[in-house]
Amino acid sequence: LKAAEQGHADAAFILGCLYQGGRGVTEDREKAAEWFRKAAEQGHTEAECSLGFMYLNGEASGNEAEAAELIRRAAEKNCPEAMCMLGLMYGEGTAVPQDDDEAVRWYRKAADAAYYPAWTALGHMYFEGRGLPVDYAAAAECFLKSAVKGEKDAQNMLGDMYRIGRGVRQDSAEALKWFRKAADQGHPSAQNCIGEMYWSGQGVRQNRQAAVRWFTKAAENGDPDAQCNLGEMNFAVKKNYDEAAKWYRLALEQRDDPETEFMLAVVLSAEGWPG
Repeated sequence: LKAAEQGHADAAFILGCLYQGGRGVTEDREKAAEWFRKAAEQGHTEAECSLGFMYLNGEASGNEAEAAELIRRAAEKNCPEAMCMLGLMYGEGTAVPQDDDEAVRWYRKAADAAYYPAWTALGHMYFEGRGLPVDYAAAAECFLKSAVKGEKDAQNMLGDMYRIGRGVRQDSAEALKWFRKAADQGHPSAQNCIGEMYWSGQGVRQNRQAAVRWFTKAAENGDPDAQCNLGEMNFAVKKNYDEAAKWYRLALEQRDDPETEFMLAVVLSAEGWPG
């Protein structure tokens, strides 16, 4: 504290981190921002990045323009997290004009600095054809670089690509391996995909009970596809219309989907519906 109060940028940054995470002190986001600001005013790169993130997420009193300026300053000093975030901002048009080419440029810089979430982001750009030609094989290579480092979104995407044979040779066992790695980290979509593989017997011995367990885990974690799977199962198999309607409603709370709306209407009009 004394060093931070004396104007040492590194000490101010560390103190900001302590307040932000509540480590050794009571968590206080405003005090964290105050100390990050003191360090950032001295050009401390990590503090610029951290303060920019706080402004962007509404965790401290600052606006999007200030967030963009701080993150850009850190990115131009080769801070990998800032470079990746600036790419995301350009990709989404958050606080900067939407520009997929700029997004790719910053993602590449972050990936070249061995920041593995940037490889995941580049994989999505190849997969979706944004700022780059659609190239599923290149997307799979990017996802693999990130997946082996534990990035759960990349693991899930790789699992999906192996499951259907897009950009890689179809391999159900390999798909299940990557889905499990992502699911073990709580990735809802991966949990749902494991459920679907157990339900259909793809790459595993068919086990409907195991499928339901995975669907339930994914649905409780907010995956709308899993919620729809539970809705369909309760409607078509168990004839439990209350439960089916509950899951379809939860799915619709997260996304507008005509098919889910239709299925909810079918459930509500089904013979035997109690009310």
